[in-house]
Amino acid sequence: MNLIDSNHKMFEGNSYIETKILGLLNNIAEVSNLRAHLTNAKLLNKLKKLAFSDQTSVSYFAIGIFAQLASDETIDWDSVDDFEFDFAHTMCNQIRSWPNTSSEMVSYRSFEPLGLLLFNSRYKFISMWSLWAIHHVCKKNRKFFQQNLIL
Repeated sequence: MNLIDSNHKMFEGNSYIETKILGLLNNIAEVSNLRAHLTNAKLLNKLKKLAFSDQTSVSYFAIGIFAQLASDETIDWDSVDDFEFDFAHTMCNQIRSWPNTSSEMVSYRSFEPLGLLLFNSRYKFISMWSLWAIHHVCKKNRKFFQQNLIL
């Protein structure tokens, strides 16, 4: 996490690099045994800021990390010092503001990580993020998923 933090500081404001770093963190957040490593206030507060970035790709990955973390009922948000998870409802508005992008931001070979979140009722933004991701991936990689649709 120190490596990610120092690289983020070095490339802060460079949405291309931020997107790559957040994509890596999103992959880590998909692994339930690793999520606890992402629950430190410094990182979470940085992600909270990035969740509301004007850059759709940056916002997408930051909210995706929160979706993975918030879907995990073993994470006690109250135990994370200096961080308040009080913005779940505003992430829905952020997701609604995302345009249909012209480029492929992310690719999945399976919808399994997204499918696990799609019907999560803990917070509305979790399923909204998952549905937006599935729509985006299918739209940008239609041929692959027509042949290989597996949830």
